[in-house]
Amino acid sequence: MFNRGLLVVFAALALPSMAAAPQDKDEVSDLIRAGFEALSKKSVEEAVGVWLKDSPAHDDAAQVSGPLEQVVSLYGPADGGDLVKSMTLTARIRIVYAVSYHAKGPCYYKFRCFRTSKGSWIVTHLGFNLDLDQVIPESAYSK
Repeated sequence: MFNRGLLVVFAALALPSMAAAPQDKDEVSDLIRAGFEALSKKSVEEAVGVWLKDSPAHDDAAQVSGPLEQVVSLYGPADGGDLVKSMTLTARIRIVYAVSYHAKGPCYYKFRCFRTSKGSWIVTHLGFNLDLDQVIPESAYSK
């Protein structure tokens, strides 16, 4: 039999951090979804601007926009996107795998997200490829 007082203390200590995790994931998901919405309704530059806002990688936005423009040129305009999987590495680091849909096929993404000391989430790395195996590990979508 276990000590009920100890269980109550553990639950009280654990609940605040457990409650914060889904909200953090929602903030990260919202950031990535906002970029997909911009990609679908506005432009590649707008999407990259949303994803890299306040990020140290923002200065490299042109290096991301150019290849993504090629994706749009080859596969057609984006028509939405979905999150494939979100993985928590630490309380302040998330890896998110996602996909955007185009007229001629999908494009796969990997976002490395970081919660700053001020509490906001930024994308510190954005990678994408037309080849699923180059971006999303099989463990992210297999059972």
